[in-house]
Amino acid sequence: MAARPRCALCGESGDCASELMSIGGVLQSIGPLLGPFGHDTYVHRLCALWSPEVYHENDKIRNVMAAVRRGKQLKCSLCGMRGATVGCCVDSCSRTYHIRCAEKAGCDISALEWILTCPEHARSMRNHLQSKEPAAPKEVVKLE
Repeated sequence: MAARPRCALCGESGDCASELMSIGGVLQSIGPLLGPFGHDTYVHRLCALWSPEVYHENDKIRNVMAAVRRGKQLKCSLCGMRGATVGCCVDSCSRTYHIRCAEKAGCDISALEWILTCPEHARSMRNHLQSKEPAAPKEVVKLE
């Protein structure tokens, strides 16, 4: 019997396809395994879409193999397994996660902007924003 395909990014099988996650307050499913890409590479829809090099074009997901190659070099900051292609948005931060681990780790995740901030930087960014004085209201200019 052939082994069941696993996601080349998170390492999980297709069995978790219907699993729901709250990403930035939005419930999303991991999605089915997509593929094969290349010879026999499969990825979950959500794992692929959160990889920054992956994009949609003509109803197809593109650049998946680039994400898989990069993911082989990156270990998740939570679980320690390879395939973690989602990095903290702070340029100087080297933390990377699988999207499922990012949620468990307490990262701030913006589903609308596709941005993740690791727990350490999320706290400091929140504190920085709270300590700032409110912005002055914008002046309304009437054009005649």
